Amino acid sequence: MPTEEQYKKLIHELRDELHRLSDEVDLRDEKLKEKNERLKQSVTKAYHKEKMDNLRKEYEEKLSEVIANPPRIHNERGAGRKRIATKEVAARVLELRGQGLSQAKITVMVAEEFNIKIGRTTVGEIIRGNYKLPDE
Repeated sequence: MPTEEQYKKLIHELRDELHRLSDEVDLRDEKLKEKNERLKQSVTKAYHKEKMDNLRKEYEEKLSEVIANPPRIHNERGAGRKRIATKEVAARVLELRGQGLSQAKITVMVAEEFNIKIGRTTVGEIIRGNYKLPDE
């Protein structure tokens, strides 16, 4: 068990450490205040306004460039296999599916009714909503 003198010595050491830490915090606080003041002085209103004007100018230039050169339309020549199913075909497929027919039966019925060659996969895509109808 520590003696009373050891307690006093320990309390004295703790007070010294507390004062040292308090002084260190005060010093850091002072340095931060100085840094803050330097930053306030370095970024003036005129400097900020100049930077904002430059950003606006760059934005306007890029915007006018985008307007002048619109993005290229994907497949603008219309190359590739054409979509066979029209809106009417898709509506009929969904109607037949609502009656409970299988994809294979729907394929046969639609092919006969519209006199087109349509695959079971296309019918499935229409039913699931994954089929992109051609622009008419």
